[in-house]
Amino acid sequence: MFKKRDIGALLAIAIFSLAALSFHAYIGSLSRFLADDYCVAYYAQHFGFLRSIWYWYITWSGTFSTSIFDWFLLIIKPGGIPFVTPVVLIIWMIVTIITVYLFLPKELSPSIKFLTSIGFGTLTVYSTLLVSPDVPQSLYWWTGMRSYILPLVIFTFYWVFYQWLKIKGKTRSLWLWSILSFGFLFIIGGFSETFTPVLFVFFMGATILGLLNRKPGSPDRSIFFILGGLLGVLTSLIVVVAAPGNVNRQAFYQPPPGILGIFAISISAFLMFISNILIAPERFAGILGVFLASLWFGSIVDHTSKTKPWIPPAILLTGIALAFGCFLPAAWGLSEAPPDRTLSIPGFILVVTFLIAGFTAGNQLSFYMPQRQLNTTQTGLLVITIACMGFSAWVNIHNLYSTRQAYLDYAQKWDRVNRQIIQKKMAGYDVVHIPAMDSWTTLDKPNDNPRFWLNICYSKYYGVQILSP
Repeated sequence: MFKKRDIGALLAIAIFSLAALSFHAYIGSLSRFLADDYCVAYYAQHFGFLRSIWYWYITWSGTFSTSIFDWFLLIIKPGGIPFVTPVVLIIWMIVTIITVYLFLPKELSPSIKFLTSIGFGTLTVYSTLLVSPDVPQSLYWWTGMRSYILPLVIFTFYWVFYQWLKIKGKTRSLWLWSILSFGFLFIIGGFSETFTPVLFVFFMGATILGLLNRKPGSPDRSIFFILGGLLGVLTSLIVVVAAPGNVNRQAFYQPPPGILGIFAISISAFLMFISNILIAPERFAGILGVFLASLWFGSIVDHTSKTKPWIPPAILLTGIALAFGCFLPAAWGLSEAPPDRTLSIPGFILVVTFLIAGFTAGNQLSFYMPQRQLNTTQTGLLVITIACMGFSAWVNIHNLYSTRQAYLDYAQKWDRVNRQIIQKKMAGYDVVHIPAMDSWTTLDKPNDNPRFWLNICYSKYYGVQILSP
């Protein structure tokens, strides 16, 4: 039974999350082309859609889905980059809200389901960014965003279709649904080596559990949807691993260490990732708020059956194992810890893990705790949750606001330099000297070496030799 305090808590969670996400959208609107953006934009235009995908596949990386979405740069052009982050965040929030809505028990009233889905949907997106150590490169920068945030958005979209199929039950178009699932996971698996192996393990486990728990004659055919996803991600994994370009990229790094070396690098990097969450007050408060919010919500939803005691710990351990799995590919391919911009993926896995584990643990509270004690516990959970979320959002907003000038300075400089290059090119200059393009990232910038890779990309993109001090 929902009370006024519960409705107020959901509103507070939504408001805190939306406030922080609004600042992310604002900072992201100050983004411009950076580093690799010039390369991918040029080759997408120069080779065309299919040939540009093939070019990157045979020369650099098997992540074919990134090349597919780089084609959008030809549509939005540099002038559309400021809109990318706000639009991506809006789409991500909407899809997550719909996903939460469809997963909620049908016994809840539509208004409560709507408010709950907004609260937990925005909380999921906000918390994922909160625990991600390099949001500037994983969200504000096009090349990072389409590799590490976009697959999370599409993966969330996948579960909208899954839950819709669950609700429909029997369907005559089962093969079409399975093909849709295959296509979704094939595309998602083609974004980054960080996510694809973990997806394969996850869908393998989900398929096995689904087959073991499926009752004879059951109308639930969603297992075939999951099986289609498993085949899709397996195919994608094979395509990514088999790319000829992997050999070229591997030449820039040390040879892969042995099995023990891979695990040593991965464990060290994973522990650093976790420690960065625990020692940062706003991150620790945020992830604690995620767990307590789902614990509280799980305790107030009416359940027809209680969760087995081992399920919440099993969910936590599984989620932590999957998050750790995101570190293994980089240790093998780069012989070092993965770049921080890739860690939005394990961050997302941890957030979803805490949400599901908290909800199932809350189910146990509602069955094992006396009603009067349960009411007191729920009130305490709400107070701590709102305090954690309010503190986390406030600190996060303050940190974002304090960095705005660096983004604004680069945006103004980029706009000025872009006009300068175009004007001098039209005036017939063979070489254009531009000022140092210092930015809010640690990414490479043009220099005075015409053979430097970024100078080459700048020059090809603009069609004139670009040099910088």
